[in-house]
Amino acid sequence: MLVHDGDPSWTKKSRSKKVVEFEEGISMKLFGYGFDEKQDKPYKLREVTFSTSSPKELKTISEFLLESAALLEKKIKFDHLHLRDENKSWEKQLRAGGPDIIVFNERNESGRAKKEKKK
Repeated sequence: MLVHDGDPSWTKKSRSKKVVEFEEGISMKLFGYGFDEKQDKPYKLREVTFSTSSPKELKTISEFLLESAALLEKKIKFDHLHLRDENKSWEKQLRAGGPDIIVFNERNESGRAKKEKKK
């Protein structure tokens, strides 16, 4: 059971459950960079933790992810999007040493996954 700062009214069980059906065979991949400047490629991650006490930060991230999902649904062509580019107020986070969040579109211009591209 997940309890928020000792408040027993906020538990995993008390939150509404939303069941989402995912497309068969689709699996999101998570990658990230640490603060090691010598790291030349991102680490593959199993999970992501957002450590914050700011609802505004979480709402900003949520809005960015929802807008990115809308572009994918509409099949708008893009390679990747940075939160810092889509929301200029996020620049303060970066200047303070905070993270950027990037959505990478695994589909190429033809709409097929890159690994499916014929040579």
